[in-house]
Amino acid sequence: MGKVNKQIVKGKISIIFLSRIADLNDRKKELQEAGDPKPIGLIYNFSELALGIEMRNATITAIMRCQSLPLFTTILNCLDTFDMDLKTFGKLYQEIPDNKALAHCQKMEKLYPGKKTT
Repeated sequence: MGKVNKQIVKGKISIIFLSRIADLNDRKKELQEAGDPKPIGLIYNFSELALGIEMRNATITAIMRCQSLPLFTTILNCLDTFDMDLKTFGKLYQEIPDNKALAHCQKMEKLYPGKKTT
């Protein structure tokens, strides 16, 4: 097994988490259009995710912007908050092509230049 490219890993995690937040935002809009109240516990932005896993907002933002490689425990906490199991996460992770993840990470680094933690 070759050396793991951290940019690819950060890109894949960011893509999955951003996609999940976008899906939950779509669900929120559907509920609002139907006149239903916002369900408690659904995550619609970085701040709500950070609050849900009791982590600093800056840490979650750094993960989403590919500025930081999250700890495995952070990933598990996010998955729990997203109501996503590890098997689903692994499947989504494997489905993202490396070149797409790398391009996403590079795009985020250009959009949000700054201190990279790992």
